[in-house]
Amino acid sequence: MIIIPSLFTATTFLAVHRFIINFTDLPYSNELHHPYSKQFIRTSRQISDALQAILATLPGQFNISILNYRYQPVIGTLVTIEVTSRKAQPKLRKIIEKAIRTGYIGGYGVGFDGFQYYTFKGQ
Repeated sequence: MIIIPSLFTATTFLAVHRFIINFTDLPYSNELHHPYSKQFIRTSRQISDALQAILATLPGQFNISILNYRYQPVIGTLVTIEVTSRKAQPKLRKIIEKAIRTGYIGGYGVGFDGFQYYTFKGQ
């Protein structure tokens, strides 16, 4: 499921975990630059579903949003992903990093080049 970030999300959830992950074999096209294009929606749904499966071991409810795709000629397509939850999930980063170490998220090849992680906590 693709969740478009909204004011509701910002006020309902207290922790926002933002990742930038390198999807090494995801071919970039201009359609991935447009959030309402068929390719953006289809690819985002596939990545979101794969992440839901990876995070299934964590307690609580999560919303996963694919914010954007950026092409980097040397390393591949960088995907900015936001995971929101009602409370901070300290194990979340380790689970994502473990998935990256396996080399795949869903059917997509992934790598650590360009990887970034941020956590924002609500009041």
